[in-house]
Amino acid sequence: MSDEQSLERYEPARRALGRTRPPVAALPETLEREPVSDLLSAWGAIRKRRWTLLSILLVLLAVVLVGTLKQKPVYRAKALLEIEQEDPNIVTVQELFQIETASDAYLETQYRILESESLARRVIDELRLDRVPEFIRRGFLSRWRGKPVRPTPQVFATPGAAAPDPVAHQSALDTFSRRLAVAPIKRSRLVEVSFESEDPQLAAQVVNSLASNYVAQNFERRWQATRKASEWLSEQLLDMKANLEKSEEQLQAYARENGLLFLESEGGDQESIVNERLLQLQEELTRAQTERFAKESFYRLTQTDDYSALPGIFENKLMQDLTLQLAELRRAHAQAATTFSADYPAVKQLQNQIEELERLLAEERARASARLANDYRAARERETLLQRAFAEQQQQADRVAERSVQYNILKREVETNKQLYEGLLQRLKVAGMSAGLKASHVRVVDPARPPDSPAKPNLLLNLLLAVVLGLGLGVGAVILQERFDNSLKTPEDVEHFLRLPVLALIPSLESLNGSRGLYGQRPASPPSLRREALPPTYRWPLVSENGEGSKLAEAFRSLRTSVLLSTPEQAPRLLLISSAQPGEGKTTVSLNLAISLAHLGERVLLIDADLRRPCVHKAFDLAGSRGLVSYLTGQQDWSGLIHTSSVAGLDILTCGPVPPNPTELLSSERLHTLLAQMLERYHFVLLDSPPLLNVADARILAALVEGVVLVVQGGSTPRELAQRAYLHAREVGGNVIGVALNNLDTRADDYYYARYYRYDYYSAPADEPPAK
Repeated sequence: MSDEQSLERYEPARRALGRTRPPVAALPETLEREPVSDLLSAWGAIRKRRWTLLSILLVLLAVVLVGTLKQKPVYRAKALLEIEQEDPNIVTVQELFQIETASDAYLETQYRILESESLARRVIDELRLDRVPEFIRRGFLSRWRGKPVRPTPQVFATPGAAAPDPVAHQSALDTFSRRLAVAPIKRSRLVEVSFESEDPQLAAQVVNSLASNYVAQNFERRWQATRKASEWLSEQLLDMKANLEKSEEQLQAYARENGLLFLESEGGDQESIVNERLLQLQEELTRAQTERFAKESFYRLTQTDDYSALPGIFENKLMQDLTLQLAELRRAHAQAATTFSADYPAVKQLQNQIEELERLLAEERARASARLANDYRAARERETLLQRAFAEQQQQADRVAERSVQYNILKREVETNKQLYEGLLQRLKVAGMSAGLKASHVRVVDPARPPDSPAKPNLLLNLLLAVVLGLGLGVGAVILQERFDNSLKTPEDVEHFLRLPVLALIPSLESLNGSRGLYGQRPASPPSLRREALPPTYRWPLVSENGEGSKLAEAFRSLRTSVLLSTPEQAPRLLLISSAQPGEGKTTVSLNLAISLAHLGERVLLIDADLRRPCVHKAFDLAGSRGLVSYLTGQQDWSGLIHTSSVAGLDILTCGPVPPNPTELLSSERLHTLLAQMLERYHFVLLDSPPLLNVADARILAALVEGVVLVVQGGSTPRELAQRAYLHAREVGGNVIGVALNNLDTRADDYYYARYYRYDYYSAPADEPPAK
């Protein structure tokens, strides 16, 4: 029968006990795999693994200290140079008034020249550094023997002297390049040149020789450049003069052949007469068009029947007077009409005067409109004549422009040749006068002096760097150890990865007794909770054996309190204690939790439901020949299988003989009947089961109990296994009430109760015997 069939078979029994299987949706959607790191957790990891960090730090300090003491002293000589912007060979008027500045590109070029191979060879040849032992490396000589080496230029060769060894010279050049340092000073034109050597006198000589050769090399380069520039300018000047004369002759011949005539303007430019006439006609045409637009607008207003817009245009003295008189007569007529009738003589007289004024005003407006029409026709005719003259002049200008294209080309060629000729002539005169007369742009501010103390090795700096590097490597090693350590160590880990409360933190006997050892006492109890090769009494440390006031008893009393308060309505009476894998202390937790519950004065039954590796009978030295298996197989009634323990109120139901089919026995109806009867007789019933991940026994039992306590060994159980065990219990409907974090090392600083334990031990008298 499979595990799933066994679970389905036991579904009626679970419902009879009041246990319903929750839906799968009640499971957590996700269980996070990585912890949320912060500064506090990082500091805790460093303190816990401080010996790893200190070991790496001490080893690195020792290596650096020995290596530093074995090094030969090296002296560093320094010189300070000022590099100014190099003036051009030929200075223009604008350059005379410019502020002298040196660009970054120019300074960077000078720095590279100071580090160049050619300058280094000059210094090596001058000081014969290829014969100094510290500049010749044996490994370099053996590697370069038999290989082609570039011949060394003899800059300062002495007549009759032996030629230098090219391999030794190459070795000296390589050593020279490694020991030379050029360090520019920011925001200035100063540069610091330093050289390292085992001889302080030689170090100063090399720096000073480098500076002097750098200045001499600049003088030589500028002299050669000035001489070559003068020769080149002389050759180019002859060719440019011939080109200028030829282009001028071509320009004059073309102008005569095409009859082109130009006038010179005030600015010195040549202008064509045809183009000048065209510009005048264009200006006159523009003015005529503007005048015609204005007169046309007035003329169009006269063509409308609405004369209300005309007074603002044709205003004159007569029209203003007539308009005012008309307004007065209309006002007087309006006042008289309110008093008299239209036939009244005074009213008639006013009406006749109004009509006469309106007739005169209309005649005056008609005469003004006629004048505007005549002005409009005259302006339009003038515009037409100017357009015709402009078109004729434009045609003539186009013909001249076609002929002027080639003329302008020849003219520009003449001007270009003339400018080039004058410029080259001026440059040649200046170059001939300034050749070799300029001062050097490099100045030695501080020459090098032999140093009094060595620059290397710097013991304090090396040790400081070793400390920094050692701390970095140590922290990195701690982080790697923590990263690869995926066990559950703290309550925060349990709450974060399992989303379960921590019912209790159970310390290991090794950590508790080890703390007592600070006072020079050896623990009398076994060193840990492990069961390998221990007497039966010490394989499962019991609360009753350690005393009511022991730290172990306090931890299990905390577990008891958490279990009793784990559900809101009433405490779970039927409990299953299990773990993810063997060896996590679930049997120890089961025994001590049962003892702690019995101390409350209630009747407690502990059932050894681990039908594969039963251990409860060994903890109490009970006979294991009969037990739960005997009842499930129908061999004997359960009343004769209960054992009374030495703890008041605690009874034990051992496993009995190990059966060949434990899964089928746990799936039987007899187990359901047994649990129901035990709950009527006992207030608490605890089941010690196999691990959840190895077999299906614990999953079958988890579906029957009211609560499941998951035991996790702190610092040992991988979080993935604990998560899988938790999910296995939930999948079958098990109510996992929390986690008992077992076998914790309270000597570490990761647990908040460690200080409490230490304070208690420190405050105890030194001669107090260890707890058992």
